[in-house]
Formats: sequence, C-alpha cells, structure tokens
Amino acid sequence: MNSIYFQYLNDIAKYPLLTREQEKVLIELSAKGNRRAQDLLVKSNLKFVVNIANLYKGQGLDVNELINEGNMGLIEAARRFDPNQKIKFISYAVWWIRQNITRAISEKARLVRISAEKELVLRRFNRVSSKTRQVVGGSLTIDPESLEGASRYKAKDIEKILMMGARSASLDSPVGDDGDSTLGDCIASSADATDALAAKNNEQASLNLLLKDNLTDQEHKVIGLYYGLDVDADLNLKEIGKMVGLSKERVRQVKEKALAKLRTTKINQVLDAA
Repeated sequence: MNSIYFQYLNDIAKYPLLTREQEKVLIELSAKGNRRAQDLLVKSNLKFVVNIANLYKGQGLDVNELINEGNMGLIEAARRFDPNQKIKFISYAVWWIRQNITRAISEKARLVRISAEKELVLRRFNRVSSKTRQVVGGSLTIDPESLEGASRYKAKDIEKILMMGARSASLDSPVGDDGDSTLGDCIASSADATDALAAKNNEQASLNLLLKDNLTDQEHKVIGLYYGLDVDADLNLKEIGKMVGLSKERVRQVKEKALAKLRTTKINQVLDAA
C-alpha cells in the first residue's frame, strides 16, 4: 500500500455512515436534482467502495485505480437511483461499482494482450520501418503500401496492425513505481484475469438461460435476486419481498419451490459455487 492510499483513507474517514432516515432524505433530494445532497450521498459511501476495490487487487490495476473506477460507479448509481425502487441504495450501487471496476480491468488487459503472431509482425515491421518511412507534415510515418513486399499482409491489413501497435503500450515499457517490471511482465496475469471474467460472464449467461427454461418468471426473479444474479448483490428475503411485492414468507416459499425444481438438474451445482 502507498502513502496516497492511506492519505485517501484519512480523507474519507471524516464522512460518517448515514442512518436509514438520513439516507432516505438525501436520496429524495438527489432525485430532485439537489447536487449537494447527491454529493453527500456519494461521500458517505466512499468507504464501501474501498472495501469492494480491495477484492480486485492483483488483477492488473493498482488499488488507487480500482478505487477511482469504483467511485465513478458510485457516482453513476447516485445519479440514476430511483427512490421508488424497493431496494437499498447500496445494494443498487454495488452493481455499478463492480461493473466499473471489472470493465476497467478487462480494458487494461485488452490493451496489452497482443497475439503472438501479430507481435512478431509488429517487430518485423519495426525492423524494416527505417527503410519505409515518409516525411508527412514534418513528421515520420510508416507507409503501409511499401511494407507489402516485406510480408504476406496486404496494405490495408498492415495499416490495421500498425494502428493496433500504436494504441497498445509497448511491451518493453516500464511499469510500477520502481520501474523494474515491464508491461510484458503483466500480460500473463492480466490475460488470466480477462479469461476468468469472460468465463464468469459466460457461466452466468448459461445459468440465466437454464433458470428461464425451468422456472416461472416469478421464481426466476426471486432466485436471481437471492443469489445476486440480477443486481450483483445477495439480497435477503425481506428486501426481495419489497421488490416483487410479496411477503417475506411468500418469497421463502417461492424460493424453496424453485430450488426443488432445480434439484432435478445440475443448475444448483452452479448456484452453490456462486
């Protein structure tokens, strides 16, 4: 952890957690366009963002970047939240916080993940580029057409590859405070994080499809909320009841009936691992 992180924790410590009544008032004022109320609502939940951000450490972004992305998600949640929704604000906000963080992790990995073949092509182009540069407007550029003879790629394909190389940071660029590591060193861990995220998304999509095929709409909704498939937060029976217009006991009955159906399939194995 760095000094910036601990200084940030000290800075946000002055914002106390809100009582349920205080939160309700701020949410209602924020929904009416009161920027000060929205600002206080966000600041009072910054500690929660830090807790979530720490869950994603070691996946390509440092903790300060994770917190920044999470804060942007919190701000978006405060802007979008409808006080008429039968759900806690923080239960709603957690979805936006996690979405922003995971999207940033995925984007970071995408920028440095170049296939082996195209990396070799880029290096080959770099070796011959000194012979194929043109002065355009006082700057040096590479002419894709003159590179056609140096590879099996067409000019339009070479242009795309060169653009990709310009967008992606050099694999030899130093990263970190000490500069001892390079971006290339981070590729494996970043790629693994992206693969894990993609696998999780595919698994959740498959699960939702199976739930839809085996349950009623009401049962699907209850199971989705209970296991955090819809709002990315596990809600209790009372909170779900408020959202779907049922009593706590009725929600429990619907949940148990749905699970009884699922026990004849392999779906519950995925739920247990969720």
